[in-house]
Formats: sequence, C-alpha cells, structure tokens
Amino acid sequence: MQAEGGIRAFLEPYSEALRQLFVGAAGALAASVLQIILSLVVAAVFWVSGDALAARLREFLRQLCGETAAAELDVAAGAVRGVAYGWWEPPSSKPS
Repeated sequence: MQAEGGIRAFLEPYSEALRQLFVGAAGALAASVLQIILSLVVAAVFWVSGDALAARLREFLRQLCGETAAAELDVAAGAVRGVAYGWWEPPSSKPS
C-alpha cells in the first residue's frame, strides 16, 4: 500500500494517539526505575543499620506496650527473616 505523501502523511491521523502512548510508556518506565532505586536505597539502609534500628524499635515498643509487644516484634522479625532466607538461599541439594 502506498500513501500519498509518504509514511508521514499516512501516520498523521494517528500521531497524537501514538505520542500519548509513547509518553505514557516512558513515564511508567521512569516511575518503575525510580521505585526500584528507592527500594534498593531503603534496603541498603536496613542492611547497614538494621540491628540498631531493630534495637531502637524493640525498646520503643517495650516502653510503649510492654514486654508482649517486644515479643511480637521478635516473632514478626523471625517470619520476615525466614521468608527472606527461603527466597534468597538456593534449595539444598539433598536427594529425595
């Protein structure tokens, strides 16, 4: 099929829709990259100073709600740690 005036004339009616599509896709990609970078920064902060943050949070909960809240924090931390270790570490190579 040949368009009179070339491909530009053929695509002219669709140019606004194509522009919106590309701008929207570029914006979504930029937002995704930003969220990944921010999550890596937060993870790095927890990795570097996680023990100190956990100690402060445990002490805060102990003063605010008592010993039960501090114990619940330990349970939640163990669950999160278990999920992270299960995801991060490869399965053992034991024969079934």
